[in-house]
Amino acid sequence: MAQAGSEALLDNSLSAEVNVNFCIQMKLFCSKAVYTLPIDSIGFLDYTSGMAKVATMPIPLDKVEETIRKLAEDSANVYFRPHASERLVERGITQTQVLFSLRHGGIVEGPIYESHKQKGWKVTMESFYAGRNIGVAAKLVEEGDGHILVISVF
Repeated sequence: MAQAGSEALLDNSLSAEVNVNFCIQMKLFCSKAVYTLPIDSIGFLDYTSGMAKVATMPIPLDKVEETIRKLAEDSANVYFRPHASERLVERGITQTQVLFSLRHGGIVEGPIYESHKQKGWKVTMESFYAGRNIGVAAKLVEEGDGHILVISVF
């Protein structure tokens, strides 16, 4: 049976059903067999080569903050854009303060899903650390195992 997020080539048709709790299930009809793929978030199909394949699903909206916190536990998962690095120096904010905000802060804006360039959720997180409020505009990038791209700090 096919797994959610894996590639499944279809030779006939596809239908989507929405149940009461808004969980979408896609039913794939292939050679008289029906495969049901449970999906945690709104899905889509990528039509290539004349055949449909199930594309990787975005991280569910209610898991964005939890995923950011988990990824931020390892600073190797956090990348700073040049603009963010410039704002760090200009505003006297340290990377340690930014990491604290990602690990312990709350989302005050977003999440907003962006599907162009690097797909992922954009958020603004804030926390109080070392005597000041720290704001971080970041993107939870879903490529590979995922990482956090810090866009700006304030």
